[in-house]
Amino acid sequence: MNALWKDGLTSRVGLAELPADAVDQLLDHAFGDRLAPVSRRQLHRVSAGNPLLLREILLAGLDTGELRHRHGAWRWTGEVRATTRLAEVVAARLGSVPDTVYAALEVVAGGEPVPLALLERLVGAEAVATAGRKGLVTTESTGRRLVAQLSHPLYGEVIRSTMAASRARSVAGQLADAMTSTAMRRRDDALRVGTFQSQSGRTGDPAILLEAAKQAKDRFDHELAERLARWAHDSGAGWAAEQLLAEVLLDHGRYEELTVPGSPGAGAVAKARGELDVAAASFREVLALMPNYDTFRLAATCLAELAGARALAGDHRQARRLLDRADAHTSRLFQPWIELNRAWAYAASGEISRAAAHARDTAEAARGNGLPTTEALALYDVARLGEPRTVYIRLSELATELTCDVGTALADAACALVDNDHVRLTRAADGFERLGMLLHAAEALVTAARMAHEAGAHTRATAATSRANNLMRLLPKARTPMLATTGLPAMLTPREREVALLAAQGQSSRWIAARLHLSVRTVDNYLGRAYAKLGVTSRTELGPLLSPQAPE
Repeated sequence: MNALWKDGLTSRVGLAELPADAVDQLLDHAFGDRLAPVSRRQLHRVSAGNPLLLREILLAGLDTGELRHRHGAWRWTGEVRATTRLAEVVAARLGSVPDTVYAALEVVAGGEPVPLALLERLVGAEAVATAGRKGLVTTESTGRRLVAQLSHPLYGEVIRSTMAASRARSVAGQLADAMTSTAMRRRDDALRVGTFQSQSGRTGDPAILLEAAKQAKDRFDHELAERLARWAHDSGAGWAAEQLLAEVLLDHGRYEELTVPGSPGAGAVAKARGELDVAAASFREVLALMPNYDTFRLAATCLAELAGARALAGDHRQARRLLDRADAHTSRLFQPWIELNRAWAYAASGEISRAAAHARDTAEAARGNGLPTTEALALYDVARLGEPRTVYIRLSELATELTCDVGTALADAACALVDNDHVRLTRAADGFERLGMLLHAAEALVTAARMAHEAGAHTRATAATSRANNLMRLLPKARTPMLATTGLPAMLTPREREVALLAAQGQSSRWIAARLHLSVRTVDNYLGRAYAKLGVTSRTELGPLLSPQAPE
């Protein structure tokens, strides 16, 4: 029949789309009331009222396993995939068009929706008009722009699957060149151009690719963000692309995959693992070279990350100086990371409650900007700084939104801290260790050991302590509040420990009172109780007792 039609010996008669209720009748005949409502809507959409396509789509779903009977109902569990038979049905519909029209369909399939004016410039207005008359391409208005798209979702899949690789690269290159010659006023234009540039296989514009990678990350398309960040780096974006790639990999706990010495990415990964000397050395090396190359204004980020590494090692003075230098630069792209490092600088100076408040503010800002992974990391920092009850509910919500193991480990650890559950906290430490977050794992194990000891589970306490000791040998410089929850410091309440830490630095009671919004008398009372519990009589004796060390 197709041969007769193609040779002009018979005519093709197009039938109108079936109305929605007719499609429902066909589906009811096949499934009765056992078709899940969401699946019914999806089948309406992909069949577009064409009974032949509906039949072939259902057969393809059964062949591929996308359509299956689960929990008492038939459900469509994924996207429609073009099997050989389904592709033949669609190809028969497309095979009769002239070459110029098919070329137009390839361009639309490669970039739909495609601005109509741009499409006409690439393939000619006549080819576009013919495709429209044949019902293969439709147009719709989005704002002030008319865009063209294929009239059926399966057309694009079949065209893309049968297009030669060289033709696909050529189409992507044409689309990228055409779009970059326009004003590119829409926010997602950079993402589309960057995607086309990477698909074309040609070196692209590093600034466009970098912005495209950031937009893909913000939309939680981490696979595309990773690909675009790598392509941006190969196209000359340098450290900016490495830093963004590090964030994408860090979001998924893939710490071992970016270890290029001397790059911000390698420094960020080392810092996340708790290898503070390695991180500091990497950031110093980058900063030494950066005066000759800071096109993307990464100095602020590197300075802040170096400050964070110093803060986690307990050097609050150096951390503050580095953050002051970072503030002289601008880096809105990585501002949440800068502010998280500032929180740890507060913590290193003994201002634990201020650090927790700053981390909480950073999490709120990340939530407002649609950055759930950054929000989750900031919220867990609040928990690490002694306030898990204020964040564990939101962390549990985020764990269901995120598609990575990091979110689950953070939520489990926060809930375990709230419930004083040493078993769950040990499991969370397992997750952190698998992800390469060694400092987080060590903190969780130190705390789990204390909880187990207090609960009388001495065997579990010993096991957790042993594991914590092994990790801390890899992280000798780490100094964080959770690592100070063993030995004498564990005898203090959080507020007593905070006051004692500030006093150990030589701060006066009046200064501490002003900073913590307490009265001088209250500060002296906290300090007196800390002296009594620790068996000391002066500020100078506090320092050696309060410095976080590896658990014994």
